[in-house]
Amino acid sequence: MRMRALIASAVVVIVGACASADRIRIVQDVPAEVTGIVQDVWRDLEERLAWAAECMAPVEVFLSRDVPDGAARYRADEQLIEVQIPTSPARFRESLVHELGHHIDATCSGLEQVRSEFTMAQDLDPGGPWNDGEAWESTPAEHFAEAVVAIVNHERLLHEDRIVLFTSSLEIVERAGS
Repeated sequence: MRMRALIASAVVVIVGACASADRIRIVQDVPAEVTGIVQDVWRDLEERLAWAAECMAPVEVFLSRDVPDGAARYRADEQLIEVQIPTSPARFRESLVHELGHHIDATCSGLEQVRSEFTMAQDLDPGGPWNDGEAWESTPAEHFAEAVVAIVNHERLLHEDRIVLFTSSLEIVERAGS
């Protein structure tokens, strides 16, 4: 029995470490359900935003019981996405995709024109800072991350009422790699 548990743990770690074409790596032992969600997110990202899946740098995912300032955060200096647990599978997925949006923004080169077009399409200040706004909801980088959520997940559950996305903005993100 103990050997089966050890093998099951090893399988989860190996699947997590190898999941997602070596672009997303879970840095701890997690249940198979979590690994499955991460694999599904990667598959959907490759299908719906292939340009982003190709250009983004590898990223690590860490599950934490205490994420400062919210349900998840992206630590660009470490290329690490931290997601708070416990949470529902839908919220985990949405938080992961949102933070992947920040990772794509931070690690894919050549997005300056996309940022400019996107900011104008979202009716935000095109001359303003990308990563800062008067509030979270008025920060262009947060709008971009929410656009990634809308495209990859085909829906948004958490911030739809706080950030309105225009069809033209989504189209800009979808064709960014063209």
